[in-house]
Amino acid sequence: MALPLNVQPEAWEDICNARIYYQENSNQAEISFLTEVTRIFDLIENEPEIGSPGPLGTRRKLLRGFPFFVVYEVTQEESLVWSVFNTHLEPDEWQQRVFESRESED
Repeated sequence: MALPLNVQPEAWEDICNARIYYQENSNQAEISFLTEVTRIFDLIENEPEIGSPGPLGTRRKLLRGFPFFVVYEVTQEESLVWSVFNTHLEPDEWQQRVFESRESED
Protein backbone atom coordinates (compact mmCIF):
# COMPACT_ATOMS: atom_id res chain seq x y z
CA MET A 1 0.00 0.00 0.00
CA ALA A 2 1.53 3.31 -1.08
CA LEU A 3 1.84 6.11 1.48
CA PRO A 4 2.88 9.72 0.95
CA LEU A 5 6.44 10.58 1.91
CA ASN A 6 7.03 13.34 4.45
CA VAL A 7 10.71 14.30 4.45
CA GLN A 8 11.62 16.16 7.63
CA PRO A 9 13.73 19.36 7.34
CA GLU A 10 16.73 17.69 8.98
CA ALA A 11 16.68 14.95 6.35
CA TRP A 12 16.69 17.59 3.59
CA GLU A 13 19.68 19.14 5.35
CA ASP A 14 21.42 15.73 5.32
CA ILE A 15 20.83 15.50 1.58
CA CYS A 16 22.11 19.04 0.97
CA ASN A 17 25.27 18.41 3.00
CA ALA A 18 26.00 15.18 1.14
CA ARG A 19 25.25 16.86 -2.18
CA ILE A 20 27.77 19.62 -1.43
CA TYR A 21 30.40 17.03 -0.50
CA TYR A 22 29.87 15.02 -3.68
CA GLN A 23 29.65 18.16 -5.83
CA GLU A 24 33.08 19.27 -4.58
CA ASN A 25 34.56 15.89 -5.46
CA SER A 26 32.76 14.88 -8.63
CA ASN A 27 29.82 16.26 -10.56
CA GLN A 28 28.91 12.71 -11.61
CA ALA A 29 28.98 11.51 -7.99
CA GLU A 30 26.59 14.32 -7.03
CA ILE A 31 24.17 13.36 -9.80
CA SER A 32 24.42 9.66 -8.93
CA PHE A 33 23.79 10.38 -5.25
CA LEU A 34 20.68 12.48 -5.94
CA THR A 35 19.40 9.87 -8.41
CA GLU A 36 19.82 7.13 -5.79
CA VAL A 37 18.07 9.18 -3.08
CA THR A 38 15.15 9.73 -5.47
CA ARG A 39 15.02 6.00 -6.28
CA ILE A 40 14.93 5.07 -2.58
CA PHE A 41 12.28 7.70 -1.83
CA ASP A 42 10.13 6.26 -4.64
CA LEU A 43 10.59 2.74 -3.26
CA ILE A 44 9.63 3.80 0.25
CA GLU A 45 6.62 5.73 -0.99
CA ASN A 46 5.33 2.75 -2.97
CA GLU A 47 6.40 -0.03 -0.59
CA PRO A 48 6.73 1.48 2.91
CA GLU A 49 7.69 -1.82 4.55
CA ILE A 50 10.66 -2.37 2.20
CA GLY A 51 13.29 -1.14 4.66
CA SER A 52 14.85 -3.23 7.40
CA PRO A 53 13.44 -2.73 10.90
CA GLY A 54 15.58 -0.45 13.05
CA PRO A 55 15.59 1.05 16.54
CA LEU A 56 12.77 3.24 17.88
CA GLY A 57 10.21 1.75 15.49
CA THR A 58 12.04 3.05 12.44
CA ARG A 59 12.99 1.34 9.22
CA ARG A 60 16.08 1.91 7.10
CA LYS A 61 16.97 1.45 3.49
CA LEU A 62 20.57 1.51 2.31
CA LEU A 63 21.46 3.61 -0.71
CA ARG A 64 23.14 1.55 -3.41
CA GLY A 65 26.72 2.69 -4.03
CA PHE A 66 26.85 5.22 -1.18
CA PRO A 67 27.54 4.92 2.58
CA PHE A 68 24.09 6.29 3.49
CA PHE A 69 20.79 4.89 4.54
CA VAL A 70 17.38 6.50 4.74
CA VAL A 71 15.87 6.30 8.23
CA TYR A 72 12.10 6.51 8.22
CA GLU A 73 9.01 5.63 10.19
CA VAL A 74 5.78 4.26 8.76
CA THR A 75 2.56 5.60 10.27
CA GLN A 76 -1.02 4.97 9.19
CA GLU A 77 -1.02 8.17 7.12
CA GLU A 78 2.53 8.57 5.80
CA SER A 79 6.17 7.57 5.81
CA LEU A 80 8.23 10.08 7.80
CA VAL A 81 11.84 10.38 6.65
CA TRP A 82 13.95 11.32 9.67
CA SER A 83 17.42 11.17 8.17
CA VAL A 84 19.55 10.38 5.16
CA PHE A 85 22.29 9.12 7.39
CA ASN A 86 25.97 8.75 6.61
CA THR A 87 26.90 5.33 7.99
CA HIS A 88 30.37 6.61 8.89
CA LEU A 89 28.86 8.90 11.56
CA GLU A 90 27.45 8.18 15.01
CA PRO A 91 23.80 7.04 14.98
CA ASP A 92 22.91 9.11 18.05
CA GLU A 93 22.06 12.16 15.93
CA TRP A 94 19.20 10.66 13.94
CA GLN A 95 17.95 8.70 16.96
CA GLN A 96 17.79 11.97 18.91
CA ARG A 97 15.67 13.49 16.12
CA VAL A 98 13.10 10.72 16.43
CA PHE A 99 13.10 10.87 20.23
CA GLU A 100 12.68 14.68 20.35
CA SER A 101 9.85 14.59 17.81
CA ARG A 102 7.96 12.01 19.86
CA GLU A 103 8.51 14.03 23.06
CA SER A 104 7.07 17.16 21.45
CA GLU A 105 3.92 15.24 20.48
CA ASP A 106 3.20 14.38 24.13
